[in-house]
Amino acid sequence: MQELRDRQGQNASVMFNGAFFAAQAQSGRGLLHSDPHAFSRILPGNAEPESIGSAIREALSASRFLTAAEARHFFSMAQAASDQFLQELCTAAGVDSKAKLFKGMRLCHVALRGDTIKFSPTARVKREAWEGLGAESEMFCSSSASNQVISSVLNAALAQCRG
Repeated sequence: MQELRDRQGQNASVMFNGAFFAAQAQSGRGLLHSDPHAFSRILPGNAEPESIGSAIREALSASRFLTAAEARHFFSMAQAASDQFLQELCTAAGVDSKAKLFKGMRLCHVALRGDTIKFSPTARVKREAWEGLGAESEMFCSSSASNQVISSVLNAALAQCRG
């Protein structure tokens, strides 16, 4: 089990649409899902790099490796919490529908394994569906990097995303 936990690492996602950054912990047992009960933060689109880097660190830190018993119930509860979080994002963005919210939305997955943070840009393929752009698009930094560096690498990864 420790091997699976180590392979999974700690995970987060960051969404950006110009108006805001939304960082969330990702938890699971192999299969990951947004875990807004663990950590979620909405920051303005012009947030300071220090705040963005700090939010990423907190989301990664809150990421959970679930026991088999927790995993059985996690996904149904996580989906309901994610729906509530999407409503909060609609409010933050000043839109009245998920379709408007996701227009131009960029999503980047962030993973901490060992002492390396990996940023994986995505492309939106449907309203609420993204796919990774592949290993050649991934970016990395040290977990000991400053929050400003983490924010800078995130922004570079987000620039590669297709919304």
